[in-house]
Amino acid sequence: PYVKAMTEADKLQQKARKLRLEEQPLLERDARLAPNNAAIHHRLGMSRYLNDDLEGAEVSLRRAVELQDDSPRYVLMLALLLEKREKFNEALPVAQRLTELVPDNPGYEQVLENIRRLVTAGPSQP
Repeated sequence: PYVKAMTEADKLQQKARKLRLEEQPLLERDARLAPNNAAIHHRLGMSRYLNDDLEGAEVSLRRAVELQDDSPRYVLMLALLLEKREKFNEALPVAQRLTELVPDNPGYEQVLENIRRLVTAGPSQP
């Protein structure tokens, strides 16, 4: 049963990846047609992230935050992506903005503390 379940899970993951790849050009088109729509840029950034295009994801997520910097979801995803890309100095003000938006969220405080720790522990990233 375990092997069968894993095989099914692998098939579902492959299908989801295929659908995400098919969706990508549509999201890119939508972003061109609605360049000031933060939700579309956020969705495009998440799609690029899931398709292992971290550089493209960063561009899209930065645009989403630029358009709507009061969205904790958009700000969180940009902070986490910058952290993943080891751009700790750039992630720090984004994480600080997140805690300004939602000051009493312990999860957001933890994101900020993790990034602060990484800034002091490692070399500065351009």
